[in-house]
Amino acid sequence: MPFHPRSQSRKCCCITPGCILAAARDLRVGALGRADLHRLSFAQAALGGRRVLLLDEMLSGLDAIARRDVRGRIARLAAEGVAVLITSRDPAALERLAARVLVLRDGRIVRAGPLATLLGERVLEVILDAPPSEPPPGFRITAAGLEAPLAGRTVEAALALCRAHRLPVRASRVRVKSLEEIVLETHDNLTSSDFP
Repeated sequence: MPFHPRSQSRKCCCITPGCILAAARDLRVGALGRADLHRLSFAQAALGGRRVLLLDEMLSGLDAIARRDVRGRIARLAAEGVAVLITSRDPAALERLAARVLVLRDGRIVRAGPLATLLGERVLEVILDAPPSEPPPGFRITAAGLEAPLAGRTVEAALALCRAHRLPVRASRVRVKSLEEIVLETHDNLTSSDFP
């Protein structure tokens, strides 16, 4: 019988030793906190030797300790060969867990790839004394100055372009994009192409 959080009259039960909810086995489902409800949902989904799990927003609303616990359980199942698909509106929650990422928009895949590849995208941040009225080609204006992806060019070439535009460069650094930035960038690119 599938779990439903509003099933106040049902009791939690534990069928395996060392179960995630062993301490709560005599509580009513309605008495469980958010983290324990997530654990119960996960335990029910993992029962029965399923080869594929679809977990919808499994990490949302959890504190750091509960999120780490659930991530560890998901990782163990994946290591056992279970395919785990996780939907999340919080890309940062997936960065420590996902092996592959699909970015969806209106139900269609708009970007996909191994997480390591997507997170391997480097960005040059350039801190300026004064922002330019127009950024050099391939750059965008930020609160601190400029930034540009380093795909296909070196840091030196990007900084040379700033010097060629007579920009007062105070400092620069290279950083790796976060998954959230990749999702937002994909969204912004699609939105700007929707409206010519």
